[in-house]
This record gives sequence, structure tokens and C-alpha cells, in this order.
Amino acid sequence: MSAVARDADRRLAALRQARDAVTTNLLDLEADGAYSLLKAGNGLSGVTAGRAKPALAGVVELYDGLQLLDDLVDRAEAYRNDGRFTDDRARQVISMLEGQSITLPPQVRPLAQRGLTDAAVTNTTISAKDLLSAMEQTFAAVRDVVAAVDAAWNDLLPRVEQADAEALTLASEAPAQTAVAGARAALRVATDRIAQDPLGAAGELARAEALLTSARQAVAQVRALRARVQTELADADALVGRIAAGIDEGRVALEDSRRTVAEPTGLLDPIDPTTLTAGSGLQAWLDRLRALVAAGDVERAADGLAHWRNVADQTLAAVQQVATANAAPAARRRELRGLLRAARAKAVAAGQSDDLDLREQEQAARAALAPPCDLAAAQRRVDDYLAAVRSKRTKRSKKESV
Repeated sequence: MSAVARDADRRLAALRQARDAVTTNLLDLEADGAYSLLKAGNGLSGVTAGRAKPALAGVVELYDGLQLLDDLVDRAEAYRNDGRFTDDRARQVISMLEGQSITLPPQVRPLAQRGLTDAAVTNTTISAKDLLSAMEQTFAAVRDVVAAVDAAWNDLLPRVEQADAEALTLASEAPAQTAVAGARAALRVATDRIAQDPLGAAGELARAEALLTSARQAVAQVRALRARVQTELADADALVGRIAAGIDEGRVALEDSRRTVAEPTGLLDPIDPTTLTAGSGLQAWLDRLRALVAAGDVERAADGLAHWRNVADQTLAAVQQVATANAAPAARRRELRGLLRAARAKAVAAGQSDDLDLREQEQAARAALAPPCDLAAAQRRVDDYLAAVRSKRTKRSKKESV
């Protein structure tokens, strides 16, 4: 075989190889997931639509070009194999492969671009090399936009899924937190944007992630507030216990003073226990605040708890005032009895235990202190006994000094 014939076969094999490579790459493109989604074109918008639609339209031109290459290879092979492969026939094959031997589909020239004598339809021929060059540019545009979209989805989808999962967790922890609701709404917008416009969605997702960061900080504050409120609720339970004990103390003190003192003064009516237990009482109020915490509305619970504490402190003060007032008469009687016992002990220590006058005054004081006692009369009897003890002690001291 001559050198010209070998050259023709080499060129034909190269074109056949290029045609096969184009076929393989177009099949791989069709099998690409990102390309399939873009080709479906469901709801594409924004930057992605602006880049993808013109590029994808070129895929039709690629298949048309592949068909033209197929036709050229078929024609060249048929001519090469039609009879003896002489040098002249080899040169013809080379001319077919290298020259303007491919006729492009007719194109209608726009009226604005025609001269008076120009034909409406133009027929253009092109070489295989130029056709492949044009197809390479078209394929590169498609390849690049598919790769860019695929890279965007690979980056953005995991991020938005992770962010959405975190936002859901934050919402379950603080459902009333407006920052969380705002972040979730922004993530829904970002998710839709990623599906429809992955090449233009990065900014939308970044904005949603920034809102999620703010939501995370807000929930951290809620978490700290919840811990504080839980502590304050425990303190509130203790305060309710003190109030309940104080109410009982005031009631018991009232009964004791009325039992041990005749016509006691300064007594106060006991605080009604329903102050704690009624529907509007402190305990019921506290239960409602706990329900707010359980529902995640910690901020309202904290505000309500501050108001509750103010009312509870006032109630405790009132309860303590009642208990103190009601205990005062009986407490004064006990003080007088203590004074009487102390004075009696001093008299015994001074050797006055057999003094009839002192014994009569002591007995009178004891009788005055018997329940229910007249505090004023008992005070006078005790004072008289104390004065008598002091007087007799003084007289005895003077005698001993003489």
C-alpha cells in the first residue's frame, strides 16, 4: 500500500475514533443524573435557567453533528472500499475527510439580514475538523454547566439538610422562639431555591444559615433561662410551703391566744388557705407557669414567675404578720409566766421561800395567769410579786450590813 493510501486510512481511522468518542461522551452525558434533572427542566429559574437552557439546547446540535460525522464516515468508507484503493481514490478520501464536504442543514436567513438578491435559505458546507471544533465548544458549554450544577447541589443540599435538621431540633426545644421560626422559613425558601436555581442559591442558603446561627444563640439563651426558671420554680415550691406553714401557724396561734387569754387584742383573721389552692391561687398559678415551660414558652413563664414572686412575697408577709399578731397575746402570757418562775427562783435562792406574803402574792400571780387570763391583771400581779421580792431582798441586805 502506498504512502498516500496509508495516510488516507490513518485519517479515516482518526475520524472514526473521534466519532466514536463523541458517541460515548454523549451517552455518558445522557446518563448523568444532574444532566437528566436539568434536561427535565422542572421549575428551573434564575441564574441556572439563564445558563442551562441555552447550553442544553446545544445538545440537539451535538446529535445533529454526530449524524453528519456518521454520514461522512460512511461515505468515506464506502468510497474507500468501492474497488481497488488507488492513490487517486486515496486522495479523494483525504479530500472528503479534510475538505468542506459536510453540508449543514439549510438555514433561513432573517429578512433583516438579506440583500435584495440574497436567497432566503442558505446552504453551508463545513469540514469535519471545523464541525468537531464547533461541537467541542457546544459540548464544553453543556459539560461545564452540568458540572457546575452538580457541584452546587453536592455542596448546598447536605448543608441545607443539616441546617433543617438542626432547626427542627431547635424548634422542638423552643417552639415559641421567633428566631427559630424565622430560620426555618428562610431554610424552606433556600431549599426551593436550591432545587430550582442551584447556581444562584448560595446567597439564599448563607442568609438562612446566618439566621440559624442567630436562632441557635437565641435558643441557648432560652436554655439558660429555662435552667434559671426551673431553679426559681423549685424556690417557689419552697415559698408555697412556707406560706402554707405560716397560714397554719396563724390559725393555731389564734386558737392558742383565744384559749389562754381572755379577750385578747390585736388578733387578725387567718389567711384563707384557698389563697394557695383555688383556681386563681398561688399554687394553681404556679402550675400554669410550669405548663408554659413545658410548652417551650419560657420567656412568658419567666415574666409570669417574676409577677408571681411579687404576689407570693406580699402574701408571705401578710401571713407572717397574722401569725405574729395572733401569737402575741399567748406569747406575752408565756413571758409573764417565765418572769414569775425567775422571780420565784430568786426568792428561793434568797431564803424567802417561807415568806407568807411572797407566797400569797406568787399564788395570786399564778392564779391570774391561769387560762383564760386577763393579761392586764396578770401583768399587775406579776409586777407586784417582782416588786415584793426586790423589796424584801433590799431590806435583808440593809439588816445584814448593820
